[in-house]
Amino acid sequence: RQEHHVINRNISPTLADAVAAALSASAQPLDIDELVAKLTARRPRVPASRSAVQRTLQRLYQAVPVGAGRYGWLTSLLQGATLCHPLSSDEIRRGSLLLDELEHSVFFPQFFQEFQPDDRTVEITMFGGETLHVDAVLERKMWSLRLGKPYVEWLSDLGAESHDDLLITVTDAAQGRYEIRAR
Repeated sequence: RQEHHVINRNISPTLADAVAAALSASAQPLDIDELVAKLTARRPRVPASRSAVQRTLQRLYQAVPVGAGRYGWLTSLLQGATLCHPLSSDEIRRGSLLLDELEHSVFFPQFFQEFQPDDRTVEITMFGGETLHVDAVLERKMWSLRLGKPYVEWLSDLGAESHDDLLITVTDAAQGRYEIRAR
């Protein structure tokens, strides 16, 4: 499954799509000149100016500045990252993982480009347990992942309690694959 790029209507679709495709295909962040060269090679009839590319980068949520004039694609930059999530008793009881804004952007990075829910299903592998496929849901005015009974049982088997930490590791952000373990 390839990562899709739905771009804000205020940006030229062809340039925005080309910038998103070039950055998401690059294993390393690119500087503006490298990006312009890639875009010009892909779209020789529509030259990309530095200023047009810079304006487009400012409007793409997943185009993350990583240094002076260098940009990486969020899902590429997240590979192998680990976040710490403090469990609440309510999450344990309900079988949910309530997402703060950072966690939401890790699991659903495209949401912040469009501010619209998408049909992305994420794969959560519970360390030493099952792999679940879940969607984001609104729960008490917060985005959450409803992991259900297998998650509750897994936490119980581990003896997890309120204020214990879950470690969320990004296995493949573009494909929506993550691993969780209790600490």
